[in-house]
Amino acid sequence: VEDLTDEIPTPYPNEEAARLGPPTLALARLTSPSRRSNVDYVFYLFTGWMEPPAGIDPSNQEGRYFNMFHEGMVEYDDGTPATESQMAKDVAEFLTWTACSEQDTRKIMTIKSVGTTCCCCSSPSSRSTDEIGRLAYLPNTITTAPRHIRRSRTSTAAEKV
Repeated sequence: VEDLTDEIPTPYPNEEAARLGPPTLALARLTSPSRRSNVDYVFYLFTGWMEPPAGIDPSNQEGRYFNMFHEGMVEYDDGTPATESQMAKDVAEFLTWTACSEQDTRKIMTIKSVGTTCCCCSSPSSRSTDEIGRLAYLPNTITTAPRHIRRSRTSTAAEKV
């Protein structure tokens, strides 16, 4: 009986045989955020293999083909040198971002909710209780107004005189 924690067996007998096999496409979807880039990645992964060019030593490539798209590793647009530490930093930042990819969405939602709360709290429809009392509906059948409304009416009547 196999345990649930058993490793999935590899389809290859050893590591050398696995290197000679085709590249795995299990993570091809995760290589970039857009669907079009994934399609391009898979296309170039299939079509980019060829015999090594003249400058590449074929002795360590026996049984394998050369992929021209993975030769130079990384070329930065701004001219940053592709040092080992720079590439390690980029990989670490990328792995952090993929682990917390919803962080950007959470930041945007926080800004939206704080903005909405500020707008609701400062809107003119939120009035004090004294203002609401002065704006109360008084039908013609009531002869005397409540005390807090009488005060405001007498003060306005006194101001007019």
